[in-house]
Amino acid sequence: MVPTVTILAVFAMALRFSIGPDTYWHLRAGDWILTEGSLLKVDPFSLTRFGSEWIYPGWLAQIALIAAYQLLGFPGLNLLTALVVAAAFGFLWSTMQGRPLLRAFVLLLAATSSAVYWSARPHIFTFLFTAATLWGLAKFWRDGSRVIWLLPVLTAVWANVHGGFVIPILLIGLELLAGVIGLLLPKLRIAISGTGGDRDLDGDGAPITGSGNQLAAARVGERSRMDPGDAIRDLAPRSAAEPDRNAGRLKTLAGVGLASAAAIVINPFGLDMFGYPLRTLSIGVLQDFIQEWQSPNFHQIEVQPFLWLLLLVLAATAISPKRPTAIELVHVGLFAYLGFLAARNIALFALVAAPVLSRHLNAILSKWLPPRSSKQELPARLTRPLNGVLLALIAFAAFVKGALPLSSQFNEKTIAENMPARAVDYIRVNRPEGPLWNSYNWGGYVLWRLYPEYLSFVDGRTDLFDDAILEEYLDVWRGRDGWQEVLDRWRIRTVLVERDAPLVRELLSEGWIEVYADDQASVFTGPN
Repeated sequence: MVPTVTILAVFAMALRFSIGPDTYWHLRAGDWILTEGSLLKVDPFSLTRFGSEWIYPGWLAQIALIAAYQLLGFPGLNLLTALVVAAAFGFLWSTMQGRPLLRAFVLLLAATSSAVYWSARPHIFTFLFTAATLWGLAKFWRDGSRVIWLLPVLTAVWANVHGGFVIPILLIGLELLAGVIGLLLPKLRIAISGTGGDRDLDGDGAPITGSGNQLAAARVGERSRMDPGDAIRDLAPRSAAEPDRNAGRLKTLAGVGLASAAAIVINPFGLDMFGYPLRTLSIGVLQDFIQEWQSPNFHQIEVQPFLWLLLLVLAATAISPKRPTAIELVHVGLFAYLGFLAARNIALFALVAAPVLSRHLNAILSKWLPPRSSKQELPARLTRPLNGVLLALIAFAAFVKGALPLSSQFNEKTIAENMPARAVDYIRVNRPEGPLWNSYNWGGYVLWRLYPEYLSFVDGRTDLFDDAILEEYLDVWRGRDGWQEVLDRWRIRTVLVERDAPLVRELLSEGWIEVYADDQASVFTGPN
């Protein structure tokens, strides 16, 4: 009952307006693929990169997005996003451990931490696939499940969905590193515990003492009654047979990693796709101009749950009677670093941190809470109807909460508040002479509403435009010296720009005509 209610609560959280600036160009690309019956390999959408090679791994996600739109309109995108998020947290629930209410608390904290990055674009599928990868790895270490061999298949799909396809390779590599350390340096476990001895190896919160034979026996006994999280990646041998078994699993995992890396090549661009992540990360303007690629601003309340989650993980592992495993330390350390480096990685940190937090909070609380007894539970004849009523009430609340995001009128109104809908309406009706120069954040919307009559000058496809075009764009938007030369070189005759952009003042001073203006956007046409 608790898992169902918790996932339903996450679904209700995620069922909201999820349309971002990049959603529109993904929709346009998906529509182009379906209309033309072929994949996009060169750019047909922008003035500045028209006809250039465009290597992008998101065509399957773009088809999914446009299919949701064609089926239900913008509400369909909100629904798809909520379903993907709920599925991701379903996998995460199965990766965690502890009492149901504890797991629910941790999962909802992870959801709150990652919520700011739930939007209708291919990135949301990387969120789901990362959760599925973590689940597969946990299940493999728990019982040697063959489900691990689905990871190469998942990676092949991933390489056609989003540029995050390197994440399973990274996670498997971290698992192998931690596993090798556990096999070759078992004494590291004592150093990690920080006590000079193992913590809670006998399960009651007290260190084990005694002879070497007693300690070995206790370790063997511990493995036999471990909860699943203790078995995961804690590879220091506790019996003579374990090194062989752990080494065998590491060999299996290495094979899965190699197969997953090879699976990346199954995409329309073949080996060229391997360079995509590096090309994207090498674009300097990403860190300088695009908020989600910058370090998080903790003055924004929506980012602060990331700090709460991190601090709680650190505190829980510090006082837990259980040792933090090598992979837990690597996961938390690396993904916290990535989260501080670029805010978009906070969502991935939430996924890797939740199982760590639940394991150690469960260990802490188990020392203080009595074990659950069947005598304390209500009989099934009472719990079933009560659970049914509670589930119905929560489902009804989720339906009421989701009524607005599933309303076409609400979505159109919200889009008009965030995008230059009225200014674009003016351009569609009056057809001022092109080419068009547009603000970066509105490029996708321009493609969605005005293509093919107008191309974008720039849009959210930073991997396509790279630093050269994006720096030119910034010079124009800021009205810096040389902005006129850029517009002249591209023969720009119409400008769509924010009402308060520095460029507005420069355009007016040079005789450009403001043919439309509202509180959000201005449209200028070139001087005669």
